[in-house]
Amino acid sequence: MKLLVFLLEANLLILLVWIFYRLGLRGSQEHTFNRRYLILGLLLSLSGPSLGVLLADWEVIPGSLTIAAFPEVLVGAGALPGNQTSSPAMSWGDAYLLTIVFVSLLQLFRYFRMLIVVLAQARRNADGVWEIRSSRYAPASWGPVLFWHEGIEKGPDRDLIYAHEMAHIRQGHSYDLLFHDVLVVLFWFNPALWLIRNEMRIVHEFLADEAALQQSGVSRTVLQNLILARQFGLQDLPLALSFHSNIQKRILML
Repeated sequence: MKLLVFLLEANLLILLVWIFYRLGLRGSQEHTFNRRYLILGLLLSLSGPSLGVLLADWEVIPGSLTIAAFPEVLVGAGALPGNQTSSPAMSWGDAYLLTIVFVSLLQLFRYFRMLIVVLAQARRNADGVWEIRSSRYAPASWGPVLFWHEGIEKGPDRDLIYAHEMAHIRQGHSYDLLFHDVLVVLFWFNPALWLIRNEMRIVHEFLADEAALQQSGVSRTVLQNLILARQFGLQDLPLALSFHSNIQKRILML
């Protein structure tokens, strides 16, 4: 029963992390603290339960679902009372492990597809940053790579958007989401985990906005107007942090 206990404890802790954040921290402007809380909360949710015991003495929970077979019929002899056999169906523990494999493959496919784009198109820009220039995507970042829209001309707007995306890269926001995606493999069925992901992305945008303001020295009103004006209507990258995401929440926080 160790696997069941681990899943129940871990998912309960993830839910408590979300509830506490939702009730106590969501409206706070301590964005760095909020980011650390979400990451550490998920780490503790994973390590808090008896993970060591689970890994040291792994067992698959015997399946509670079985398919009853008909009694054996012996040729030349009468059926023996109580001589019944049953062929066990797949246990829920085995089914859970299969879902882990399936979700892992989906996640690997998403990252592999993005990696192919990066390897094929990324080039170093004048600042030494890996960059993909395109008229197809809105400005975004993924890991150490900057996706840049070719239609953005040089000027104050360009510098502010560039500073915003570079903040995502320097602060490693994509790696937070990578860690979350690893947890999704184990706890894909927990809605609190997906809610935490949404909050994490919003916190990332708040942090990038703050960094862009500090670097550029412009007023918050200028950034608000830029966010509203730069609704590019372009294709978003599934794994990337896009400049025009969470527009309403960012404007309100500014």
